Amino acid sequence: MSFLSQATESVVTLAGGKPVKLEGDRPAIQSNLPSFQFADLTFQPKQLEMYAGKTIVLGLVSSLDTGIGTLQLKELDALAQKVDGDVAVIAITSDLPFAIKRVLKEERIENIDVYSDALWHEAGHAFGVEIQYLGLMVSSLAVIDKEQKVAYLDVTQDLSKLPSIKGVEQFLGVQE
Repeated sequence: MSFLSQATESVVTLAGGKPVKLEGDRPAIQSNLPSFQFADLTFQPKQLEMYAGKTIVLGLVSSLDTGIGTLQLKELDALAQKVDGDVAVIAITSDLPFAIKRVLKEERIENIDVYSDALWHEAGHAFGVEIQYLGLMVSSLAVIDKEQKVAYLDVTQDLSKLPSIKGVEQFLGVQE
């Protein structure tokens, strides 16, 4: 089974109705995971290959200093409590590690790994969700299967809305 949100355009709407363009190429469903790096909370480069052998739920998050970004992080943290050990739930945000650490502590996020795309902006480009000129990503959800193929991708078309965590739960067969 696969899923790609109907939103495949390279233009999204900011709050207030202003359209912005996205950079990068959105991967096709069943395509190989694009190679990219991001930083851990000590600024060390990492790649998703470190989760090889697991299904990965990947939340791409604009900024944790927005209500929508914090809400997405909380949804991912709650999802992580519902899945088994064969599923890694992670988030990559446009924020620097300093901000990530602060928000993780303030919001008591403990069940997911959170990384930064602020240094290289490769995650946003790899999934075609980097907002041109802003250095932020559009909120998105992806599922990477155990063979490192993109199995699910949902990209919001409105920066004031989240992609569907319920859609990911249904895709994975997660029971409430």
